[in-house]
Formats: sequence, structure tokens, C-alpha cells
Amino acid sequence: MKKIRMITAAFCLSAAVTVTSYAGAWKQEEAGWKYEEDNGTYAAGGLKTVDGFLYCFDNEGRMTKGWTVVEGKYYYLEPFGNYCNGIWLPEGALWTSSWTPDGWYVDRNGVWDEAAGQRPGLQDETITSEPEDGGTFISLDELEKNENFRDSLAEELIGCVNKRRRNAGLKKLKTNEKLMKLAKVRALELASSYTYSRPDDSGFETLFLDYDMDYRICGQSISGGGDMRIPEAVENSWNRSEADRDHILNKKFEETGAACYCINGFYYWVELYYTES
Repeated sequence: MKKIRMITAAFCLSAAVTVTSYAGAWKQEEAGWKYEEDNGTYAAGGLKTVDGFLYCFDNEGRMTKGWTVVEGKYYYLEPFGNYCNGIWLPEGALWTSSWTPDGWYVDRNGVWDEAAGQRPGLQDETITSEPEDGGTFISLDELEKNENFRDSLAEELIGCVNKRRRNAGLKKLKTNEKLMKLAKVRALELASSYTYSRPDDSGFETLFLDYDMDYRICGQSISGGGDMRIPEAVENSWNRSEADRDHILNKKFEETGAACYCINGFYYWVELYYTES
């Protein structure tokens, strides 16, 4: 089932950061990104074109991300930075004329097309079993039977990450086989709920605890879309993101695992970063 939510950008900064733009300026405040018009007011209460992309701002002027409702219509605003129809969408930009990463179609105006239904195949891939506490989890042993994973591409992705680390004078991350499986779990989760958190809204770090991997520090990078087919392009897109770049170049991380999951032409990518406790 599609999750409809209002997601706002959240950054912990002690001071505002301003990025100059034509006829206005982006401002990053503690509450999130805002766009100040040249007359000193802030964009608020709906969609606005900035630098050729449509963005959405709530009534407080904060840029929204993910599924957002505007005047009864549902729109999908890119949560991280991704390709859509061969065009790089910055964080917060509107998706149009495409299947969203979580499997719903938006028309040329960016409005959710309810009649199109969910992209075929998404509901048939998750393998679950019942643990003693009554919850559900994906069986690690069953993952190897799923032919939609592209293990060679996942290994290439790790190579791209380690190349960037090497160029920065850092040690390469060691591949951990259990982390490779956990990355596959996250990739399956992304195919049904494309958010930084898990489908039950818990943080991604709960994945490590669910599968008995105590950590000192951990991180994740994710990406998804029909245009994201090449490991180097995925890693380059992460390098554009400050948070993902910090993960890649974090000298405290020691191990990694990655997954590439392809279904109906869509690719979901995950890399996990880890240091044991």
C-alpha cells in the first residue's frame, strides 16, 4: 500500500546557509530549506518553479519531500536527488510522467494517476517469515533464491565507493557477507516503500539489530529509478549529496555491504556502512 505523507527537510545547523539563485535565494535553516523571493517574502502554500524545477512549500515556507498533498492532489517530490526520465532531479524537485520509486504513476503535471495502479510485480517479491515475537522479517536464507538481485553490480558499486575513498587517502571498506544480505533486505523494502526509514517507519539502523549485528556506528546510502543502472552513476549521485558523501568518506566506517535489485526496469540500490561495537 502506498504511503501518503508530508515529508519536510530537516537539517541540524546552528546558522542559516544561503545559496544564491536567480531572482531569489535558497536558505537552509534549522527547520529545513526555504526559498526567499527577491521581495523578501518566502514561497509558501503550494508549488513553485525555481531554476526550472517545480518544488512544493508548506504553509510555513518549508520545502516538502516525498508524497505531498496540494489542494487534494498527490504529488511526489524527490527525497534525496535522483534521475527521472534521464534528468537529474535535485532534492525536493517534482517527479512527472514516470513511475515513482515506490511504484506509483504520476502524470505530466506530477499528479498521482490513481487509475494506473501500482507498478506490476512489486507485491510478489518480499519473502517473509514469522519470528517468535510475532513480527515479520525477510529470511536471509531465502534471499539467494531471488533472481532479481544483481550481485555483480553491487560489487562494482562497492568498488566505486572504495575508489573514492582511496583517492581521498582513506582505507577501503571491507566487504561483509552478512551486510551484503542485509543490503538486499533494505533493497526489497525500498521497492515497496521508497523512504530513508523502513516500511514500519523505524530508522534504518533497526535493521542491524533485527539481524543481531551490534554496531558502534552505521550508515546507509540509497537510490532508485529506471535511469539508475550503472554503479558509477549511482556512486556519483551519492557524491552530490552531502550526507552520502560523508558516509562514503567517513574514516570511522570499516565494513560495507551493497545490493542492487531490479524489477520491471527499475533499479534499487543500497550500500550499508558499518563498524562493529
